[in-house]
Amino acid sequence: MRSFGSGAQSQLYALLDAGRDRFIDLDETDQEEFRTALKRFVSRYGFISQVLPMADTTMEKRYAYGRMLERRLPTEPTGSMDLGDQVQMTHLRVKRTGEHDLSLEEGEGVLRAFREGGPGGYEDLLAPLSELIDRLNERFGADLSEADQVHLEGIGADMAADPEVQQQAAANTEENFGIEFDKRFTDAVAARMGQAEELTIRILDRPEFRSEVIRALMPRVYERARVAFQKSCPIGELLARKEDQHLEFKSTLRWDLKAGEKSRVVESATIKTIAAFLNSEFGGTLVIGVADDGSIVGLEHDYATLRKHGKDDSDLFLLHLNQLVESSAGLAAAANVTTTIHHVDGHDVCRVHVEPSGHPVETDITEVDQRGQFSRGPRFFVRLNNATRAIDDEHERQRFIAQRWGA
Repeated sequence: MRSFGSGAQSQLYALLDAGRDRFIDLDETDQEEFRTALKRFVSRYGFISQVLPMADTTMEKRYAYGRMLERRLPTEPTGSMDLGDQVQMTHLRVKRTGEHDLSLEEGEGVLRAFREGGPGGYEDLLAPLSELIDRLNERFGADLSEADQVHLEGIGADMAADPEVQQQAAANTEENFGIEFDKRFTDAVAARMGQAEELTIRILDRPEFRSEVIRALMPRVYERARVAFQKSCPIGELLARKEDQHLEFKSTLRWDLKAGEKSRVVESATIKTIAAFLNSEFGGTLVIGVADDGSIVGLEHDYATLRKHGKDDSDLFLLHLNQLVESSAGLAAAANVTTTIHHVDGHDVCRVHVEPSGHPVETDITEVDQRGQFSRGPRFFVRLNNATRAIDDEHERQRFIAQRWGA
Protein backbone atom coordinates (compact mmCIF):
# COMPACT_ATOMS: atom_id res chain seq x y z
CA MET A 1 0.00 0.00 0.00
CA ARG A 2 1.35 3.41 -0.94
CA SER A 3 1.98 5.77 1.97
CA PHE A 4 1.69 9.58 1.81
CA GLY A 5 4.06 12.01 3.42
CA SER A 6 2.84 14.85 5.59
CA GLY A 7 3.20 17.30 2.67
CA ALA A 8 0.97 15.28 0.34
CA GLN A 9 -1.56 14.76 3.11
CA SER A 10 -1.74 18.48 3.86
CA GLN A 11 -2.29 19.22 0.15
CA LEU A 12 -5.11 16.67 0.07
CA TYR A 13 -6.80 18.22 3.10
CA ALA A 14 -6.39 21.71 1.59
CA LEU A 15 -8.32 20.62 -1.50
CA LEU A 16 -11.03 18.96 0.59
CA ASP A 17 -11.27 21.82 3.06
CA ALA A 18 -12.07 24.25 0.25
CA GLY A 19 -15.15 22.21 -0.58
CA ARG A 20 -16.02 21.79 3.09
CA ASP A 21 -15.82 25.58 3.64
CA ARG A 22 -18.18 26.22 0.73
CA PHE A 23 -20.55 23.65 2.26
CA ILE A 24 -20.47 25.43 5.63
CA ASP A 25 -21.39 28.74 3.96
CA LEU A 26 -24.65 27.24 2.65
CA ASP A 27 -27.90 27.53 4.59
CA GLU A 28 -29.29 24.41 6.28
CA THR A 29 -31.67 23.54 3.43
CA ASP A 30 -28.95 23.71 0.78
CA GLN A 31 -26.59 21.76 3.05
CA GLU A 32 -29.12 18.97 3.38
CA GLU A 33 -29.75 18.88 -0.38
CA PHE A 34 -26.02 18.82 -1.15
CA ARG A 35 -25.27 16.12 1.41
CA THR A 36 -28.10 13.96 0.02
CA ALA A 37 -26.93 14.43 -3.59
CA LEU A 38 -23.31 13.67 -2.65
CA LYS A 39 -24.26 10.49 -0.79
CA ARG A 40 -26.43 9.37 -3.70
CA PHE A 41 -23.66 9.93 -6.23
CA VAL A 42 -21.01 8.14 -4.16
CA SER A 43 -23.20 5.12 -3.34
CA ARG A 44 -24.57 4.73 -6.89
CA TYR A 45 -21.25 5.17 -8.65
CA GLY A 46 -19.55 2.76 -6.24
CA PHE A 47 -22.29 0.22 -6.91
CA ILE A 48 -22.45 0.61 -10.70
CA SER A 49 -18.66 0.48 -11.06
CA GLN A 50 -18.77 -3.05 -9.61
CA VAL A 51 -21.24 -4.16 -12.26
CA LEU A 52 -20.12 -2.25 -15.38
CA PRO A 53 -16.64 -1.20 -16.58
CA MET A 54 -16.29 2.60 -16.30
CA ALA A 55 -13.92 4.20 -18.82
CA ASP A 56 -14.58 7.85 -17.89
CA THR A 57 -11.55 8.89 -15.80
CA THR A 58 -13.15 12.25 -15.01
CA MET A 59 -16.07 10.54 -13.27
CA GLU A 60 -13.69 8.20 -11.45
CA LYS A 61 -11.74 11.20 -10.12
CA ARG A 62 -14.98 12.93 -9.14
CA TYR A 63 -16.07 9.78 -7.29
CA ALA A 64 -12.76 9.59 -5.40
CA TYR A 65 -12.99 13.27 -4.46
CA GLY A 66 -16.67 13.00 -3.48
CA ARG A 67 -16.03 9.98 -1.26
CA MET A 68 -13.24 11.80 0.60
CA LEU A 69 -15.25 15.03 0.82
CA GLU A 70 -18.21 13.17 2.33
CA ARG A 71 -15.98 12.16 5.24
CA ARG A 72 -14.69 15.72 5.74
CA LEU A 73 -18.11 17.36 5.93
CA PRO A 74 -19.33 18.38 9.41
CA THR A 75 -21.10 15.59 11.27
CA GLU A 76 -24.78 15.37 10.47
CA PRO A 77 -26.85 16.51 13.50
CA THR A 78 -28.89 13.69 15.03
CA GLY A 79 -30.40 15.32 18.12
CA SER A 80 -28.94 12.58 20.34
CA MET A 81 -26.04 12.69 22.77
CA ASP A 82 -23.15 10.32 21.98
CA LEU A 83 -20.94 9.70 25.00
CA GLY A 84 -19.15 6.76 23.45
CA ASP A 85 -15.76 8.53 23.35
CA GLN A 86 -16.20 10.34 26.66
CA VAL A 87 -17.39 7.69 29.09
CA GLN A 88 -15.43 4.51 29.72
CA MET A 89 -15.99 1.76 32.26
CA THR A 90 -12.80 1.40 34.29
CA HIS A 91 -13.93 -0.72 37.24
CA LEU A 92 -16.43 -3.52 37.86
CA ARG A 93 -17.46 -4.61 41.31
CA VAL A 94 -19.08 -7.96 42.12
CA LYS A 95 -21.18 -7.84 45.27
CA ARG A 96 -22.53 -10.86 47.17
CA THR A 97 -26.24 -10.46 47.83
CA GLY A 98 -26.99 -13.85 49.38
CA GLU A 99 -27.42 -17.54 48.62
CA HIS A 100 -30.23 -18.78 46.38
CA ASP A 101 -31.55 -22.21 45.44
CA LEU A 102 -31.52 -22.66 41.65
CA SER A 103 -32.40 -26.36 41.57
CA LEU A 104 -35.23 -27.58 39.34
CA GLU A 105 -38.17 -29.63 40.50
CA GLU A 106 -39.05 -32.84 38.70
CA GLY A 107 -42.56 -33.11 37.47
CA GLU A 108 -44.84 -34.05 34.62
CA GLY A 109 -46.42 -31.70 32.17
CA VAL A 110 -46.48 -30.45 28.60
CA LEU A 111 -43.35 -28.81 27.26
CA ARG A 112 -44.52 -25.54 25.75
CA ALA A 113 -43.27 -24.56 22.33
CA PHE A 114 -44.23 -20.93 22.99
CA ARG A 115 -44.54 -18.72 26.00
CA GLU A 116 -47.45 -16.34 26.19
CA GLY A 117 -46.90 -13.53 23.73
CA GLY A 118 -44.27 -15.17 21.54
CA PRO A 119 -42.01 -18.08 20.69
CA GLY A 120 -39.79 -19.70 23.26
CA GLY A 121 -38.66 -23.05 24.64
CA TYR A 122 -37.97 -24.80 21.35
CA GLU A 123 -35.75 -23.70 18.50
CA ASP A 124 -35.53 -19.90 18.52
CA LEU A 125 -37.14 -19.28 15.15
CA LEU A 126 -36.27 -16.03 13.39
CA ALA A 127 -39.12 -13.72 12.49
CA PRO A 128 -40.34 -14.43 8.94
CA LEU A 129 -39.19 -12.08 6.17
CA SER A 130 -42.81 -11.12 5.62
CA GLU A 131 -42.54 -9.16 8.86
CA LEU A 132 -39.50 -7.34 7.45
CA ILE A 133 -41.50 -6.40 4.35
CA ASP A 134 -44.34 -5.06 6.52
CA ARG A 135 -41.84 -3.11 8.64
CA LEU A 136 -40.13 -1.58 5.59
CA ASN A 137 -43.46 -0.62 4.04
CA GLU A 138 -44.66 1.01 7.23
CA ARG A 139 -41.45 2.83 8.08
CA PHE A 140 -40.26 3.90 4.61
CA GLY A 141 -43.45 3.80 2.54
CA ALA A 142 -41.67 1.26 0.36
CA ASP A 143 -44.75 -0.52 -1.06
CA LEU A 144 -42.80 -3.80 -1.31
CA SER A 145 -44.57 -6.99 -2.39
CA GLU A 146 -44.21 -10.73 -1.94
CA ALA A 147 -42.01 -10.69 -5.04
CA ASP A 148 -39.57 -8.41 -3.19
CA GLN A 149 -39.62 -10.81 -0.25
CA VAL A 150 -38.71 -13.67 -2.58
CA HIS A 151 -35.96 -11.48 -4.05
CA LEU A 152 -34.46 -10.85 -0.60
CA GLU A 153 -34.67 -14.56 0.22
CA GLY A 154 -32.80 -15.24 -3.02
CA ILE A 155 -30.04 -12.81 -2.05
CA GLY A 156 -29.68 -14.57 1.29
CA ALA A 157 -29.62 -17.99 -0.36
CA ASP A 158 -26.94 -16.85 -2.83
CA MET A 159 -24.74 -15.62 0.00
CA ALA A 160 -25.20 -18.76 2.10
CA ALA A 161 -24.27 -20.93 -0.91
CA ASP A 162 -20.91 -19.18 -1.30
CA PRO A 163 -18.16 -21.49 0.08
CA GLU A 164 -16.17 -18.51 1.39
CA VAL A 165 -19.21 -17.22 3.27
CA GLN A 166 -19.74 -20.71 4.71
CA GLN A 167 -16.16 -20.86 5.97
CA GLN A 168 -16.46 -17.40 7.52
CA ALA A 169 -19.70 -18.33 9.25
CA ALA A 170 -18.21 -21.56 10.59
CA ALA A 171 -15.10 -19.81 11.93
CA ASN A 172 -16.68 -16.71 13.49
CA THR A 173 -19.25 -15.60 15.99
CA GLU A 174 -22.38 -14.01 14.57
CA GLU A 175 -21.12 -10.58 15.63
CA ASN A 176 -17.79 -10.96 13.82
CA PHE A 177 -19.50 -12.52 10.81
CA GLY A 178 -21.66 -9.40 10.56
CA ILE A 179 -18.60 -7.28 9.74
CA GLU A 180 -17.73 -9.34 6.68
CA PHE A 181 -21.40 -9.74 5.76
CA ASP A 182 -21.77 -5.98 5.30
CA LYS A 183 -18.92 -5.99 2.76
CA ARG A 184 -20.35 -8.88 0.74
CA PHE A 185 -23.95 -7.73 0.84
CA THR A 186 -23.48 -5.11 -1.87
CA ASP A 187 -21.97 -7.69 -4.22
CA ALA A 188 -24.91 -10.03 -3.65
CA VAL A 189 -27.39 -7.21 -4.32
CA ALA A 190 -25.49 -6.22 -7.46
CA ALA A 191 -25.62 -9.75 -8.84
CA ARG A 192 -29.44 -9.62 -8.84
CA MET A 193 -29.88 -5.98 -9.85
CA GLY A 194 -31.68 -6.82 -13.10
CA GLN A 195 -34.40 -8.71 -11.23
CA ALA A 196 -35.43 -5.91 -8.86
CA GLU A 197 -33.89 -2.61 -9.87
CA GLU A 198 -36.19 -0.41 -7.77
CA LEU A 199 -35.53 -2.38 -4.59
CA THR A 200 -31.78 -2.36 -5.35
CA ILE A 201 -31.72 1.43 -5.66
CA ARG A 202 -33.58 1.76 -2.35
CA ILE A 203 -30.96 -0.39 -0.66
CA LEU A 204 -28.14 1.70 -2.14
CA ASP A 205 -29.70 5.11 -1.62
CA ARG A 206 -31.05 4.82 1.90
CA PRO A 207 -28.60 3.72 4.61
CA GLU A 208 -31.38 3.18 7.16
CA PHE A 209 -33.30 1.02 4.70
CA ARG A 210 -30.16 -0.97 3.95
CA SER A 211 -29.41 -1.42 7.65
CA GLU A 212 -32.92 -2.76 8.28
CA VAL A 213 -32.57 -5.32 5.48
CA ILE A 214 -29.13 -6.41 6.71
CA ARG A 215 -30.39 -6.73 10.28
CA ALA A 216 -33.02 -9.24 9.13
CA LEU A 217 -30.96 -11.13 6.55
CA MET A 218 -27.63 -11.48 8.34
CA PRO A 219 -28.70 -13.94 11.09
CA ARG A 220 -30.40 -16.11 8.47
CA VAL A 221 -27.36 -16.19 6.21
CA TYR A 222 -25.13 -16.90 9.21
CA GLU A 223 -27.09 -19.94 10.38
CA ARG A 224 -27.80 -21.22 6.87
CA ALA A 225 -24.13 -20.91 5.86
CA ARG A 226 -22.87 -22.62 9.03
CA VAL A 227 -25.16 -25.60 8.47
CA ALA A 228 -24.36 -25.74 4.75
CA PHE A 229 -20.65 -25.86 5.64
CA GLN A 230 -21.30 -28.99 7.70
CA LYS A 231 -22.37 -30.87 4.58
CA SER A 232 -19.04 -30.65 2.77
CA CYS A 233 -16.37 -29.62 5.27
CA PRO A 234 -13.62 -32.12 6.22
CA ILE A 235 -15.07 -34.66 8.65
CA GLY A 236 -12.28 -33.82 11.12
CA GLU A 237 -13.61 -30.26 11.45
CA LEU A 238 -17.03 -31.61 12.44
CA LEU A 239 -15.58 -34.03 14.99
CA ALA A 240 -13.49 -31.24 16.55
CA ARG A 241 -16.66 -29.29 17.39
CA LYS A 242 -19.11 -29.76 20.20
CA GLU A 243 -22.74 -30.71 19.69
CA ASP A 244 -25.08 -27.78 19.20
CA GLN A 245 -28.50 -26.96 17.82
CA HIS A 246 -27.47 -28.06 14.31
CA LEU A 247 -24.93 -30.80 15.04
CA GLU A 248 -25.34 -34.06 16.93
CA PHE A 249 -23.29 -37.24 17.48
CA LYS A 250 -24.63 -40.76 18.02
CA SER A 251 -22.52 -43.78 18.92
CA THR A 252 -24.50 -46.28 16.83
CA LEU A 253 -27.45 -46.56 14.51
CA ARG A 254 -29.10 -49.69 15.92
CA TRP A 255 -26.73 -51.36 18.41
CA ASP A 256 -27.44 -50.92 22.13
CA LEU A 257 -23.95 -50.69 23.63
CA LYS A 258 -25.20 -51.29 27.19
CA ALA A 259 -27.45 -54.28 26.42
CA GLY A 260 -25.12 -55.66 23.77
CA GLU A 261 -27.86 -56.20 21.19
CA LYS A 262 -29.58 -54.45 18.31
CA SER A 263 -32.50 -52.26 19.30
CA ARG A 264 -35.38 -50.55 17.52
CA VAL A 265 -35.41 -47.95 20.27
CA VAL A 266 -31.81 -47.01 19.43
CA GLU A 267 -32.79 -46.77 15.77
CA SER A 268 -35.69 -44.52 16.72
CA ALA A 269 -33.31 -42.16 18.51
CA THR A 270 -31.52 -41.58 15.21
CA ILE A 271 -34.80 -41.05 13.33
CA LYS A 272 -35.96 -38.56 15.97
CA THR A 273 -32.88 -36.40 15.40
CA ILE A 274 -33.23 -36.53 11.61
CA ALA A 275 -36.92 -35.61 11.89
CA ALA A 276 -36.12 -32.69 14.19
CA PHE A 277 -33.53 -31.39 11.71
CA LEU A 278 -36.12 -31.72 8.93
CA ASN A 279 -38.49 -29.55 10.96
CA SER A 280 -35.72 -27.07 11.76
CA GLU A 281 -35.50 -23.79 9.85
CA PHE A 282 -31.93 -24.51 8.72
CA GLY A 283 -31.56 -28.29 8.99
CA GLY A 284 -28.56 -29.95 10.62
CA THR A 285 -26.00 -32.74 10.59
CA LEU A 286 -25.89 -36.04 12.49
CA VAL A 287 -22.68 -38.08 12.70
CA ILE A 288 -23.21 -41.76 13.57
CA GLY A 289 -20.34 -43.74 15.07
CA VAL A 290 -19.20 -40.93 17.35
CA ALA A 291 -19.85 -40.60 21.09
CA ASP A 292 -21.24 -37.44 22.66
CA ASP A 293 -17.75 -36.33 23.65
CA GLY A 294 -16.50 -36.61 20.06
CA SER A 295 -14.55 -39.86 20.52
CA ILE A 296 -14.74 -42.38 17.67
CA VAL A 297 -16.88 -45.50 18.27
CA GLY A 298 -17.19 -46.64 14.66
CA LEU A 299 -19.89 -48.56 12.83
CA GLU A 300 -18.52 -52.06 13.41
CA HIS A 301 -21.38 -53.12 15.72
CA ASP A 302 -23.98 -51.87 13.23
CA TYR A 303 -22.16 -53.53 10.34
CA ALA A 304 -22.27 -56.88 12.15
CA THR A 305 -26.08 -56.75 12.45
CA LEU A 306 -26.52 -56.09 8.72
CA ARG A 307 -23.70 -58.18 7.22
CA LYS A 308 -24.40 -60.34 4.14
CA HIS A 309 -21.95 -62.51 2.30
CA GLY A 310 -20.50 -60.82 -0.76
CA LYS A 311 -21.98 -57.42 0.11
CA ASP A 312 -20.11 -54.31 1.23
CA ASP A 313 -20.83 -53.44 4.88
CA SER A 314 -21.02 -49.71 4.25
CA ASP A 315 -23.43 -50.13 1.32
CA LEU A 316 -25.75 -52.28 3.44
CA PHE A 317 -25.57 -49.74 6.27
CA LEU A 318 -26.51 -46.81 4.02
CA LEU A 319 -29.30 -48.82 2.38
CA HIS A 320 -30.78 -49.70 5.78
CA LEU A 321 -30.50 -46.13 7.06
CA ASN A 322 -32.12 -44.63 3.96
CA GLN A 323 -34.97 -47.17 4.16
CA LEU A 324 -35.51 -46.27 7.82
CA VAL A 325 -35.83 -42.58 7.00
CA GLU A 326 -38.12 -43.22 4.05
CA SER A 327 -40.45 -45.57 5.94
CA SER A 328 -40.71 -43.38 9.03
CA ALA A 329 -40.72 -39.86 7.58
CA GLY A 330 -41.89 -40.38 4.00
CA LEU A 331 -40.21 -40.24 0.60
CA ALA A 332 -40.54 -36.46 0.20
CA ALA A 333 -38.77 -35.82 3.50
CA ALA A 334 -36.15 -38.51 2.81
CA ALA A 335 -35.14 -36.61 -0.36
CA ASN A 336 -33.70 -33.90 1.95
CA VAL A 337 -31.29 -36.35 3.61
CA THR A 338 -27.84 -37.23 2.26
CA THR A 339 -25.57 -39.89 3.80
CA THR A 340 -21.81 -40.35 3.45
CA ILE A 341 -19.36 -42.86 4.97
CA HIS A 342 -15.98 -41.54 6.16
CA HIS A 343 -12.96 -43.51 7.40
CA VAL A 344 -11.47 -41.94 10.55
CA ASP A 345 -8.72 -43.40 12.77
CA GLY A 346 -9.31 -46.93 11.47
CA HIS A 347 -13.11 -46.73 11.90
CA ASP A 348 -16.05 -45.87 9.66
CA VAL A 349 -18.44 -43.10 10.65
CA CYS A 350 -21.51 -41.84 8.80
CA ARG A 351 -22.29 -38.17 8.13
CA VAL A 352 -26.06 -37.61 7.76
CA HIS A 353 -26.77 -34.12 6.45
CA VAL A 354 -30.37 -32.92 6.61
CA GLU A 355 -31.79 -30.02 4.61
CA PRO A 356 -34.85 -28.31 6.14
CA SER A 357 -38.16 -29.72 4.93
CA GLY A 358 -40.64 -27.59 3.02
CA HIS A 359 -43.49 -29.12 5.03
CA PRO A 360 -44.04 -30.39 8.61
CA VAL A 361 -42.74 -33.92 9.14
CA GLU A 362 -44.36 -36.39 11.54
CA THR A 363 -42.34 -39.53 12.19
CA ASP A 364 -43.36 -43.10 13.02
CA ILE A 365 -41.01 -44.40 15.71
CA THR A 366 -40.78 -47.20 18.27
CA GLU A 367 -40.55 -46.12 21.92
CA VAL A 368 -40.55 -47.71 25.36
CA ASP A 369 -42.60 -46.24 28.21
CA GLN A 370 -41.68 -46.26 31.91
CA ARG A 371 -43.26 -49.70 32.33
CA GLY A 372 -41.11 -51.16 29.57
CA GLN A 373 -44.00 -51.39 27.11
CA PHE A 374 -43.25 -50.81 23.41
CA SER A 375 -45.41 -48.42 21.40
CA ARG A 376 -45.25 -47.10 17.86
CA GLY A 377 -46.93 -44.08 16.35
CA PRO A 378 -46.43 -40.72 14.62
CA ARG A 379 -44.88 -37.87 16.61
CA PHE A 380 -43.65 -34.37 15.79
CA PHE A 381 -40.02 -33.67 16.79
CA VAL A 382 -38.13 -30.37 17.00
CA ARG A 383 -34.77 -29.19 18.29
CA LEU A 384 -34.51 -27.84 21.84
CA ASN A 385 -31.03 -26.31 22.16
CA ASN A 386 -28.75 -29.36 21.78
CA ALA A 387 -31.49 -31.97 22.19
CA THR A 388 -34.50 -33.38 20.33
CA ARG A 389 -37.97 -33.14 21.85
CA ALA A 390 -41.53 -33.94 20.78
CA ILE A 391 -44.43 -31.51 20.71
CA ASP A 392 -47.40 -33.68 21.61
CA ASP A 393 -49.89 -30.96 22.42
CA GLU A 394 -51.90 -30.29 19.23
CA HIS A 395 -52.34 -26.58 19.92
CA GLU A 396 -48.63 -26.11 20.56
CA ARG A 397 -47.75 -28.09 17.44
CA GLN A 398 -49.96 -25.92 15.24
CA ARG A 399 -48.42 -22.77 16.69
CA PHE A 400 -44.92 -24.05 15.92
CA ILE A 401 -45.95 -25.02 12.39
CA ALA A 402 -47.49 -21.59 11.75
CA GLN A 403 -44.34 -19.89 12.98
CA ARG A 404 -42.04 -22.15 10.99
CA TRP A 405 -43.88 -22.58 7.67
CA GLY A 406 -46.67 -20.01 7.81
CA ALA A 407 -50.39 -20.51 8.04
